[in-house]
Amino acid sequence: IHGYRSFHEPKLPKDETLQKVLAGEGGADPWTEPSGKRLRLGLVGHFIKKPDKQNPAYVCRHYRLRRDLYHQRRALIAVSRHYPHLRRYLTGFDCAANELHAGPEVFAPLYRQLRFDRQDNFTYHVGEDFIHLLSGIRAVYEALTFLGLRSGNRIGHGSAIGIDPGLWREVMGRNVVMTRQDRLDDLTVVRRLLLEANGGTALLPLIDSEISILSRAIYDQSHPPDLLYEAWSLRHLDPLCLYRMGGRINIMDDALTAEFDLFDTEKTSNPAAFDLFRRYHSPETIEKGRKLAVIDSTKEKLSDELLTRLQDHVLGEIGRRGVVIETLPTSNVRISVYQNYSQHHVFRWLGLTGDSPPVDVVVGSDDPGIFSTNLRNEYEHLLRELSVKCAPPRRNPLDFLEGLITNGKTYRFRQVP
Repeated sequence: IHGYRSFHEPKLPKDETLQKVLAGEGGADPWTEPSGKRLRLGLVGHFIKKPDKQNPAYVCRHYRLRRDLYHQRRALIAVSRHYPHLRRYLTGFDCAANELHAGPEVFAPLYRQLRFDRQDNFTYHVGEDFIHLLSGIRAVYEALTFLGLRSGNRIGHGSAIGIDPGLWREVMGRNVVMTRQDRLDDLTVVRRLLLEANGGTALLPLIDSEISILSRAIYDQSHPPDLLYEAWSLRHLDPLCLYRMGGRINIMDDALTAEFDLFDTEKTSNPAAFDLFRRYHSPETIEKGRKLAVIDSTKEKLSDELLTRLQDHVLGEIGRRGVVIETLPTSNVRISVYQNYSQHHVFRWLGLTGDSPPVDVVVGSDDPGIFSTNLRNEYEHLLRELSVKCAPPRRNPLDFLEGLITNGKTYRFRQVP
């Protein structure tokens, strides 16, 4: 705000303070109708992922974060009502920070409630931090389904559905250590995706066997894979509703009323799956699921070809929903498995390598301060590699770059009127 104010200082009336301008007091707001080359301020609100510090007194997974998100949304509503002009600057919402700290299920109720508040521009950072490639693929799929991402919404990074599986195996090594719950969730979701993608059916007996063992270890009973998947699909619900949050605490909040109604509908439609959903949030299940398992990636029987098919299946879903992937090349090269820009998966998404389904891509700089870059640098890095990977005159590298720039303009988050 202060940097924007400095840029526009000559344009502001001398007798106007920043507070009055933001509140829409004392005349017209000179920032709402930029002219010429003046900048237009657009802010994306970030909700932060935090680790689950489980306490026996808490009633569900990520209890503290879920409550914090509830209060943050309420505070946002209060500020918006007091300063209605602020809605012109708040263009969208994102969830950032370490992805291993909290998954999309935690933010699903928040995104629904924000949509109820007439917010439509959403992005979600996912598929960058993952223990196992299957976990990263699952996380992207969860973001699509649990958060209800749709046309014009974004996925930040998405590396798990772009990285070459062979390169991932080579860099990560043979053994992967992860929790039992994550492994069970990976296999449950991947099993369904393999069936939808018409691939890997010969592996189903092996997958079903491991699912049965993990289910017994975590839930004390070997539940059918389909039931486990149905219970997984209920994780978009707000588990705080299990305990009524002290009753329907604010009947004037229509978004919360809708949340309770959705919860009650799902509860009655599939009692067996709902019981597993309830147990998933119990302290006993959490404790059992946190025990570690060592996965030998060389013995999984999931070939690179099958992993690629899973990635392409999720990419296809992204395309069908009209969701855009925001790729961040320098960030990925500096903190991911890549040694140089030529290995980056964006060229796969652009159709220059592999046979993945088409998907719309925009370019971002992630955190310019940390990675010492900006959007111009990102385009320069991509153009350099495009000049090598394209074969003029059949394919002009500038055509690809122009497409990325056009996507950035087309899919930018616009201000709320």
